[in-house]
Amino acid sequence: MTVTNSQSNQRLIAIAIVVIIALLGINGYLWYSKINQDRLITKHSSELIETEKRLAELEKTYYESLSELEEMRTANGEFNALIDAQKENLKIQRDRIAILIQSEKDLDAAEEELENLRKTQRRYVAQITRLKEENAQLSTSNEILSQEKIILTGEVQKEREANENLESEVATLENQNATISIERDALNKTVVKATVILVDDIVVNGYRVKTSGKESLTKRATKAEGLKICFEIQQNTVTDPGPERFYVRVVNPLGETMSIEDMGSGVIEDANERLVRYTQYREIEYANVASDVCLSWQPGISFGPGIYLIEVYNKGYLAGSSAFALK
Repeated sequence: MTVTNSQSNQRLIAIAIVVIIALLGINGYLWYSKINQDRLITKHSSELIETEKRLAELEKTYYESLSELEEMRTANGEFNALIDAQKENLKIQRDRIAILIQSEKDLDAAEEELENLRKTQRRYVAQITRLKEENAQLSTSNEILSQEKIILTGEVQKEREANENLESEVATLENQNATISIERDALNKTVVKATVILVDDIVVNGYRVKTSGKESLTKRATKAEGLKICFEIQQNTVTDPGPERFYVRVVNPLGETMSIEDMGSGVIEDANERLVRYTQYREIEYANVASDVCLSWQPGISFGPGIYLIEVYNKGYLAGSSAFALK
């Protein structure tokens, strides 16, 4: 009986020791967990405080920048538009920094962005200040220019009046000169026309070249290889002796001037300043006496049947004309 009680007591003591040890282990775990929780709470509290501090600093910098920009507003619409654009850029930067602080918890990057925000604000202020100074300089320059413009306007007005008087005198002289020029041109034309050497007795014959090399006259277009044109120049006592050119124009039945530049054809200006194409010209040494002039036109092309017109020009005037037919 005594032995049994002793064993029961020992069992109870062992159980109590186990329970005590278990309780001590639980207490130790709870104590360790509490310490970790306290540390975590302290860390979160520090981060929260730092976050709020950074956000407060961000808002302070942002609104100080806005205030400084607002103070720089003027009546100049371009400056105000620039300020509004800069404020919008600052807001975009502020929002980006706030995201870094609140969401990403990247405080180093946030601090760097905040410093960039300050630099941006200082750059904007410096830019606007410079523009205002330049605008002030321009305003001063404009005032000086306005005064100079008033002075110059007065001088220009005087010059204009003097020029108008001068222009009136010049216009009168020009009218007089124009009248004199017209009269002189008319007189020159009269003089030139008086020296024109007229031609008469224009004779045209078609010809072909025989195998012997001799020319044979023909009236048939299909056989004609060339034209021999002769005319008599008249005496003109007004014209001085010397070289004279006679331009011969051959017009075919279709109304086309026969011309080949490689064979001496070209263009002259007549007395009415119109361009006239000629077939060939002949230059002679005029001795102020009547004489005969002949030339040959062998274009190397076939002639068509019909009426041909011959015109002879001297000094731009029609000196004579005639017509002939090829069958």
